[in-house]
Amino acid sequence: MKALTRPTRPAPRRPWGVRRLFPQITRAGSALSLALLVSLAAADDVTDLLMKGLQASTKVTSIAVQKRPEGPGQPRMVKVFTSPSYGQLTHYLQPLDAQGRIVYDDRKVRRTFFPDDNKVIEETSNRTYQWAPDRRIALIRQNYTVRMGERTTIAGRSANEVRIIPRYDSVATHRMWIDRSTGFVLRYIIEPPTGAAMTVTDTVSVEFPRQLSRESFRLPLRENTDVLRLWGPQTLASVRESERFTRINPPLPRAWPDGFRMEGAQIIGTQSKPILAIRLTDGMTPVSVYIWNTDQHERSPFRSGPVRLVGVLGINALGGVREDLLKSCVSAVAQSAEWAPERNDIVLTLPEIVNGTQTRIPEVYVPSSQRYIGVP
Repeated sequence: MKALTRPTRPAPRRPWGVRRLFPQITRAGSALSLALLVSLAAADDVTDLLMKGLQASTKVTSIAVQKRPEGPGQPRMVKVFTSPSYGQLTHYLQPLDAQGRIVYDDRKVRRTFFPDDNKVIEETSNRTYQWAPDRRIALIRQNYTVRMGERTTIAGRSANEVRIIPRYDSVATHRMWIDRSTGFVLRYIIEPPTGAAMTVTDTVSVEFPRQLSRESFRLPLRENTDVLRLWGPQTLASVRESERFTRINPPLPRAWPDGFRMEGAQIIGTQSKPILAIRLTDGMTPVSVYIWNTDQHERSPFRSGPVRLVGVLGINALGGVREDLLKSCVSAVAQSAEWAPERNDIVLTLPEIVNGTQTRIPEVYVPSSQRYIGVP
């Protein structure tokens, strides 16, 4: 007796056109997937290189001679010593009027030695409020497109150009040439939305010793050197701390224009005429918004910028961005405050943001080389 078997049904045949196109569709899909993976890998590669460049000032031991054009006239030539342990010390070599000046920043205090006057001025370092590179990168990814540019040789080192192109036309494009092996930024150029490009730094020579001694970071002080400690700036742990200096409740908007975030807050000025400085960043570009009590200042402490008064509140903004962005920052603060003369106080209100976006606090960026460590 024959075993019962289920008759097999022939596989349905695709129409002739589909049979002919199917291998091509499959190949096209594979090519598209491969191109997407390559694109994502390239994006990770350039972002990781930028991250390396931002970290170099605190992680790479180096001695560099650099040109730093600072305003009109002859470019300044400096010799910069950088150590992960001790910070950064800058010797001014040229021009003649700056020769011998030394700036030492240990990431807490910034000290400037003026040899002709035999004095040192101490002030709080900007490093005390600036974000760490991983958090900056996360914000850069929100506000900029990062692309790999040309490869060239600078100061005998092979460097890749990284272009940081803004999503908003109110800020500059940044171009950084980064030594791929160390992350050292060999050249840095800023191209503002209006006006000529500006070279921030251009490396003439650089070396990477294994370590630098503590003696390399000592200022050549004499017995009679005057050391002057400036009252401000003082970095605040909270904006609310400013109230005991300015005697006003500082109004801050929920969001800032064009993707900017508050990086930190400082009190500047003098003890009798304090000013709250809100330090903003979009990851690459700094902007400062200033708030002061007009009862403590007989006139505006600023000669430029879009100054605005709301009751006893004075507001201004400064930075290397377009004027309309500065005005938007001032308006954002002004619209966050309502002057109540019967209470002689500033009342916080929900702001109506001008050109603003409600941006979340960016998560830190994890380099691709560390992204899957410990993941089974």
